Amino acid sequence: MKYENKSMTSDGEKLLAQSVANKQAPVIDKMLVLNTGIPLEKTIDSLTLNDFSNAISFDVNNVSQNDNSFTASAVISNNEINQDYTAKLIGITGFLNGSDDRKLFSVAQGSDPFVIEKQDGTPVTLVPSITTGFSNSENVQLTVKNDVYVTHDEIETLKADIAHNISGPDSTVSKNIAQSKTDANNYTDSVKDGLQKNIDTTNQRIDKAQDQLGADIRDAEQQFNSYADSAKDLAISTIQSQLNNMYQDRGSWYGPLNDWGDKKDGYYTVHAVHDGAPDGFTGWGVIDIKSGDDGADKYGSLHDSNNHIFINHLFVRASYFSGWQAN
Repeated sequence: MKYENKSMTSDGEKLLAQSVANKQAPVIDKMLVLNTGIPLEKTIDSLTLNDFSNAISFDVNNVSQNDNSFTASAVISNNEINQDYTAKLIGITGFLNGSDDRKLFSVAQGSDPFVIEKQDGTPVTLVPSITTGFSNSENVQLTVKNDVYVTHDEIETLKADIAHNISGPDSTVSKNIAQSKTDANNYTDSVKDGLQKNIDTTNQRIDKAQDQLGADIRDAEQQFNSYADSAKDLAISTIQSQLNNMYQDRGSWYGPLNDWGDKKDGYYTVHAVHDGAPDGFTGWGVIDIKSGDDGADKYGSLHDSNNHIFINHLFVRASYFSGWQAN
């Protein structure tokens, strides 16, 4: 691939002069590829944007310059190219920053031009770079648009930055993982402490309920000591049965907390927030279920780990709950 005949165009020279006069940076934006040569009536420096009206256009993605030349690069793809396309002329276009008046900035003519081969399956790309001499370079800083493809070197730099961020013990990712582990361990310890506290509170409530059970049975026995032996034995047996039912440990609670019509009297341990729980319930506690004497009513009392107490009333015949109320 050889492009030895290269030149700034007359329009390009004017653009540079305007850039210096107006202190506006030239923006190099397009690489135009044309499969025809220079018209007979024209020279390379007299070509204009109109002469490239049938060209294939690609975004310039990088431009560099030194004291007497500049180099423009573009990513060229054969996507939707249905026949081989010889790049006999390559034009570079630009405009002044803040203006939309695009001009043909420079042209390169190929003595051994490259060919964009027709697409056959997956599109392929190449990145040609065209270097052109120009004057006034010390007074002009060429730029490109900020919405074009990145170059290979930029990709390699980005890959190096990514590798630095994700590899090794001092990388950003490694540090974030280590910090996440520390946070997770701290959180786990906190949860364990909270659960143990709730378990201890529940056990204390169970012990208290058992102590109360013994006291209630003793009170019942003393109350009926004056009865006749037969009546006394019957009454004590009945009351002990009711109290035993009322304070019997029924194990863990299952099901909604607002549907206990079929639950037996006694106390149940609650280990999580169930459906039908009252607002403010912590999820840990004890629920006591007690039936009325005539069986027409049931009463529920829910004690949670923060010492909140909620009560509810079931009208058995109507299958209606009054709803949980904070006590």
